[in-house]
Amino acid sequence: VKGKVDGVWVCVPPAKGVHVLREAAAAGLRRVWLQMGAESPELVKLGGELGLELVAGKCILMYAQPVTSFHKFHRFFWKLIGRL
Repeated sequence: VKGKVDGVWVCVPPAKGVHVLREAAAAGLRRVWLQMGAESPELVKLGGELGLELVAGKCILMYAQPVTSFHKFHRFFWKLIGRL
């Protein structure tokens, strides 16, 4: 990848995520988003052990602009209840 990379978005099965997290840490990346379905308690624990800043259990489509479709409703709802 050309240029500076600040983080990585992970969208693989949790069993393959172990390798991805270790590679990210080895490359000096600290910000990791585990897409819903890619996270597991083991990966969250490993991320902490590797010193990674993890986002887990959240769909990136609620945050990546433009937010459309039902993701827009979900974003509004989570914001309304103070969880966004």
